This record gives sequence, structure tokens and C-alpha cells, in this order.
Amino acid sequence: MWSFFWRPTPALFNRGFLLGPYCPVYGVGAVICYLCLGRIENPLILFLDAMILCSLIEYTTGYGMEKLFHAKWWDYSKFPFQLHGRICLYGALLFGFSNVLICFIVQPKYLEFLKILPPVCLDVFAAISAFLFITDTVTALIAWTNLNRSLDALHKWLSEKSNHSMDEFSDFFFKKYPVTYYMKNREFKSVLITGI
Repeated sequence: MWSFFWRPTPALFNRGFLLGPYCPVYGVGAVICYLCLGRIENPLILFLDAMILCSLIEYTTGYGMEKLFHAKWWDYSKFPFQLHGRICLYGALLFGFSNVLICFIVQPKYLEFLKILPPVCLDVFAAISAFLFITDTVTALIAWTNLNRSLDALHKWLSEKSNHSMDEFSDFFFKKYPVTYYMKNREFKSVLITGI
């Protein structure tokens, strides 16, 4: 599902986790909603059910990605009526309205359009799209895993450097001032101040 955003100049651009200009949570969410809610004929019930289902998908996806990759791809914490920055009322309303639009207007027209295309064209398009999407997903997973390893290594290196610098400063400080410390394994056990 392509992400197209209006800027001063409209353009396709990277929306987050994957490298391409698409956002899988929207596409997967739209498919799940269509499969689960597509038979609902009452627009109000569809709207309310879609709000709940989309919020559940968005919250679960956000939570899972935060735990897996230690990063946040969206944050609604500044919006009113939000929950842990992962979902908010504004987004739920937008998803509910979008689902009514998709189920009653977009999807029927889209299915009519697909019927006029030769099946071989649909098969080739589906195969190419699946290949690109799977390649992108695998590449992104490898990239994020490598990034997490690099960040862990950097954190370890910075911690070691910081500890070493603090040790050097402590040694310098204790030699310069008339303070006697009883230390064992670099832990302060007692402090005796002399010269008082």
C-alpha cells in the first residue's frame, strides 16, 4: 500500500520500517478490516467496529515493534485521548471513516477494475509485488538487527570509556586531597577524613 503525502510538492517517500514508500501496517490493517468487516451493511456499525479493530491492530503492532526493535515509528502522546502514545481517538476516527469509504466505495470499484484485466497481468503484477515486498522486508529486518547490534556495541564501548575516565579522575582526586578511603573492589566501605 503506497504512502502518498501532500507536502509543498506531493511525493512518495519512506514511511518508516521498510525501505520502500509503503507502510505495511496500513495495508495489512485494511485487508484484515475488509475480511473481518466487509460484509457489514450498516455504515455506523462498520465505522465503530473499524475504529476498535484498527486501534487494536495499531496498538499491537506498535507495542511489538517497540519490543523487537527498541524504536518507535509513531507517537500520539501529544494528542488528546491517546493510550501510551500508540493509539489515539483522532486516528481511530480516521480509520473508521476510511474503512467505510473503502468498503462501500473504493473496494467495489477496484474489484470491477480488476475484472477487466487479463488474469496473466494480475498474476505477474502479484508475483513482482510479492517479490519486492519480501525482499524489502528481509533487507529491513537485517538492517534493523545490525543497527541494534551496533548500538549495543557502541553503548558497551561508551560505558567502558566512561568507567575508565571516572576511575582515572577518582585516582587523581584521591591522591591530590588528604582523604583516606578504605576500598575493596572499588566499592566504598567506609570513609575517614583526616586533618580535622
